[in-house]
Amino acid sequence: MRKITLSMVMSLDGFVAGKDGDCSWHVMDEEMHDFMDRFLDTVDTLLYGRIAYEKMLQYWPSAEFDQTSTEKNRLFARKMNNMNKVVFSRTLEKAEWNARVVKGNVPLEAEKLKLQPGKNIALFALYET
Repeated sequence: MRKITLSMVMSLDGFVAGKDGDCSWHVMDEEMHDFMDRFLDTVDTLLYGRIAYEKMLQYWPSAEFDQTSTEKNRLFARKMNNMNKVVFSRTLEKAEWNARVVKGNVPLEAEKLKLQPGKNIALFALYET
């Protein structure tokens, strides 16, 4: 059975944002990039809520072809772009970027995904301030 792993940036004491919603402490440095790159090698499906999906959709699909970006970032984007994605939403009608929308029972759908063959599954969570 596949595992679902939450991937979310937060401090050791559980905070995702600093005072007044400041998120400048979250930097995708070389070490973090390498960690996330290795993590993506262990999964083949990405889960999102609507807001996280829409934020990721603004950047990753075109990042693979952005010549001003680093080669490492373009390769990471290629991995992201090629993965299957599931978006859990009550309001989104359709999804792009190799994604499908699930409006129904989230726990049931998660169990179905876990029973399918393949690599593990990542749940990417973002925050709003």
